[in-house]
Amino acid sequence: MLPAKELASHTDELAEIAGYSGAKIIMSDKIESETRLTVRRITLFYDFFYHVINWALQLGCRHIPAQLIYENENIAMRLMLPEEARSFQIKKELYDAVSSAGGIYSVKDLDDAIGISLAFPEGGGIDIND
Repeated sequence: MLPAKELASHTDELAEIAGYSGAKIIMSDKIESETRLTVRRITLFYDFFYHVINWALQLGCRHIPAQLIYENENIAMRLMLPEEARSFQIKKELYDAVSSAGGIYSVKDLDDAIGISLAFPEGGGIDIND
């Protein structure tokens, strides 16, 4: 188990790296310092974030608001993309890994934008698959 703040630190770094490709990613972190996740869940969040950013940049989406938030005993990552991103699909391998680790992936229509999110319950316990 690691502090979820580790995830925030690594996603900030990835957002900074994406900036070299012209991306403007604004990351908001609303995670409590005592919130903890398994290493597996942190890496899945990171892989998800990378996958969405990479895909968005290929579509020409340059402005990407993102948020890490703790709500209802879940830690969620939310990204907002323009309507052109409606066709986004998570890779099957990543989807399967997220599902087996107890994650919830969703895409929501936000009228003039698309919300893409991934959430995991806080913690994760000790599990051979985590």
